Amino acid sequence: MLILSCLAISFLQPSDITPEWSPDGTRLAFTRKLENRNDVWVLEIETKRLTQVTTDGYGMGPTWSSNGAKLAYGFLGHSKSEIRVMNSDGKGTSTKILELIALGETAWSPKADLIAYAGPNPPYEGIHILVFDVQTGGSKPLTTKGTYNDWPRWSPDGSKIAFSGGPNETQQIYVMRNDGSGDLPPKCVPCQSVMVAS
Repeated sequence: MLILSCLAISFLQPSDITPEWSPDGTRLAFTRKLENRNDVWVLEIETKRLTQVTTDGYGMGPTWSSNGAKLAYGFLGHSKSEIRVMNSDGKGTSTKILELIALGETAWSPKADLIAYAGPNPPYEGIHILVFDVQTGGSKPLTTKGTYNDWPRWSPDGSKIAFSGGPNETQQIYVMRNDGSGDLPPKCVPCQSVMVAS
């Protein structure tokens, strides 16, 4: 299986980043950077068939819905950032679900009801982890401590979120419950063991 994935990745062109496996393991979504444009593409592992999902030139960091039918991604424009949702086959048009002044990484929950993302959380400084409720359209902040929290990733059962936190130079991995409880303040100690909320 490792050989297959390496062969698939080597098939991609230079400046292909942020690979994300589909839930069934048959496809990879990724960001292609080309001539100052960023777009989301999907690679079918077995056939090596490539599909361009976005064409606006600002797509970044795709994350799959639990059934693999849709992709959420960051739209990083010149004056605004958005989270958008698009069909993973590239058909149709994207839907804006949230607009922000800044956006980090996104991650769709296993149950497809929440999208975790990194963004501003006023009045707290820096970038924090929040969750967007797909049904209600509301956002809830999960972290308030630290100066830069990013790369949220869900546990398989959706009960916890791992993320990197702290100053850029000394970030560590933290794990909190999906409601934000158990959030631990960064201690800025390099190479420290992963901190898990009890």
